[in-house]
Amino acid sequence: MPQGAQSTKDRDRLMASLARDHERLGDCVCALDVVLGESEHDVRGFDEALGVLSDEVNKHFRKEEDWMRRIAYPSADVHKDQHTVLVGTLDDFRRSYRNNPSRSNAYVIRCFIDDWLVNHMEEADKAIEDFAEARESGLRLAP
Repeated sequence: MPQGAQSTKDRDRLMASLARDHERLGDCVCALDVVLGESEHDVRGFDEALGVLSDEVNKHFRKEEDWMRRIAYPSADVHKDQHTVLVGTLDDFRRSYRNNPSRSNAYVIRCFIDDWLVNHMEEADKAIEDFAEARESGLRLAP
């Protein structure tokens, strides 16, 4: 198989894996919604759902950062900094929620996470995908 075809196949496989990760992250946000939709506020359930989301985020970010390294993505440091901020924010939110396990605090956390993830996937992650595609086709994109 020609080199370009193999790299395209590898990229497509990795992008499909990252897309599945994004779906799992969406499922984690939906799990927060389920807990919030219960008539009795389930403090433990929400905290556990945040923990699962945090684990999934960390796994996904490691995979994405490895991909950026392999393709020599020029804005990798900025992108990794965004990841670091979200991971720290999730930790802060969990501590905050444990100190104030109110439904309103849970809603604030859930809304922030959803907005952040959607924005990050649509903009920052899409930029990596565009870079990888352009690199394979021999084009050069500005980071």
